[in-house]
Amino acid sequence: MQTASRKVVTPEIIVNDKGQKVRQYTWDSYRRRIALRKEFTKDTDLNGKTVVVNHTWGIGDIFYSTPALYGLKKKFPKVKIIYICRAPEVLDGNPYVDQAVHFLDYDVTESIFDNMDDDWYYLNYDTPLKGGLDYKVHLRTRPQLNEFMLSLLKKDPSELNADENAFVKQASTSVLHRYKQVALDMYCKHAFLEDIDLDLEERTVYYYPKECELGFAKTILTPLKKAGLKTITLMPHASTVYKDFLIGKKLSDCAQKAITGL
Repeated sequence: MQTASRKVVTPEIIVNDKGQKVRQYTWDSYRRRIALRKEFTKDTDLNGKTVVVNHTWGIGDIFYSTPALYGLKKKFPKVKIIYICRAPEVLDGNPYVDQAVHFLDYDVTESIFDNMDDDWYYLNYDTPLKGGLDYKVHLRTRPQLNEFMLSLLKKDPSELNADENAFVKQASTSVLHRYKQVALDMYCKHAFLEDIDLDLEERTVYYYPKECELGFAKTILTPLKKAGLKTITLMPHASTVYKDFLIGKKLSDCAQKAITGL
């Protein structure tokens, strides 16, 4: 006896009373569609399966999740990874992602789910990381600097002794370093990869810039380098209430001063 196909037939596209094109499911078809989604557990073997990663935070958070994608591919070489996010373009060229889709591209995402013909698994990086395990909230420092740090920052750097200089340097990077490492570990943990042999040196962010991005950066930075000027790069989407950003006219003025050397 032949087993009936589990593939969900793509529903009919109809126009609703508001003039919008929508997919029309029968109740049975919808139930079969949902039934294909299985719980991703520690003992799940993803080889030959599809895992859908849902992550609608910012670009930096997508970057931090890439070591988990690498870990999944290392542990399950035959897994197919579909990543639904706000900025799929930053995953272009990433060898550990089979397909990246914008979370508002409903036509594509619905087609993906409609055409699943086997069990698929879901890794949601929105809910778990926004709850009690939110690494950002628990690692952020208070918004104000302590008085000792403030007094050191008012001094000429050349006047600081060795201990004071070391304190200033570590204070400006330790929280960022802890945030980075814990963030990477958190993503791996939620993908059940804490038992995989991933050295810290390997647990890094994977990003492959496009040639046009490299060319654009080179055009901007080369003249500054030739002029002997130092550059400060501001990362977009690096959002936190404890960072100060130069915006609007202030940014333009600072950029102009940097270029002219004033």
